[in-house]
Amino acid sequence: MRRLSSVIRPSLDRWLTLGMVVLTVLVVAWVWVHVRDGGKVPWGAVAVWGIVGMAQLLARSRRALAHDVVDEAWADGGELLLKRAGQTIRMSLTNVAAVDADRWGRLVTLDLCLPCTFGSRIRFFVAPRRIRDVGAELRQRLVEVRRNA
Repeated sequence: MRRLSSVIRPSLDRWLTLGMVVLTVLVVAWVWVHVRDGGKVPWGAVAVWGIVGMAQLLARSRRALAHDVVDEAWADGGELLLKRAGQTIRMSLTNVAAVDADRWGRLVTLDLCLPCTFGSRIRFFVAPRRIRDVGAELRQRLVEVRRNA
């Protein structure tokens, strides 16, 4: 059995995103107070935070807005083991109609032929460097399962 999803759960990811938003607000407030008191703005620090922070916020915002994301996804031969909020289901790969792996949001979406307990669309997050591997692996497993069916 191989883990497909990221070890960071969607709820923790949402808290990290909220923390980044709060940190951004604090940086903006600090700059505003600093300028109001007649100080010189450290534009280098503000530019670095603006570029890096905003890129992270944009990437995380799409993930934070994704709904119905499963906590864990495991591949076990021709089946998927999915867990969300303490509920676990096994689903055959023959029920998967399409696999979409979004590199920007590190979100894998599985469109199902027949709805399961979690709905007709399954989503899960993947570790940063594994999005291409997981998408390709799922597509390859899907082809093999359909060929053997």
